[in-house]
Amino acid sequence: MLFGSFITFWQVFCRCLARWRKLTDIEHQRLLSARWQVAAWLIALELLLGQNVVGKFINLLVSPS
Repeated sequence: MLFGSFITFWQVFCRCLARWRKLTDIEHQRLLSARWQVAAWLIALELLLGQNVVGKFINLLVSPS
């Protein structure tokens, strides 16, 4: 839910960050265009770390059949 809110309010976040860091228009546009790349990385991190996919995979490799 936190990631969904973050991606939903991406434009607001970018606008505040651009004002705070005094980004140029080009930098601000690049930040806005990175929205779905950030969303993909957040989903990947959630699947790998939050859902313990790596741990389950290692457990399958180590445990005897």
